[in-house]
Amino acid sequence: MLLPDITQIVEENAAHLCEPEESIAIFGMQLSGGFLTSELPRQLNRMIHAQVPDYHLCCTLDYLALKPDQSVRDMNWTGFKSVIIDFTRGIVMDIQQYCHELFQDKDTPPGKIFGKLEQKKLAAVWEIVRSEGYQVFSGIPPQS
Repeated sequence: MLLPDITQIVEENAAHLCEPEESIAIFGMQLSGGFLTSELPRQLNRMIHAQVPDYHLCCTLDYLALKPDQSVRDMNWTGFKSVIIDFTRGIVMDIQQYCHELFQDKDTPPGKIFGKLEQKKLAAVWEIVRSEGYQVFSGIPPQS
């Protein structure tokens, strides 16, 4: 339901994600390594962790930048890049923006927010998540 919107945002921002002559090959999505926190997950009823309800659901969307004469088979897969999707707020951002928010570092300049997911679709997905009783991190103890 959200993947077409995510793909559109990535395509619209290709100039920021790769060189002009390159194309983008999306190949993976996984949970991000750190957790943005705020009161928003509780306010929007988008909680993913039973003990730490302030965690945002953020994932990395990994991609390769391909030159015109390259195919995915030609790549060594070590030069992949990522954007971050915050499914709690519905935004797609670069790594610099994510780290700026994650570490709350005033000395690091903010990065770029590429776009926002359609809020009606995002709300519908969260409704499905809630109706299934799904929690991403139900067994992980809270961080101190």
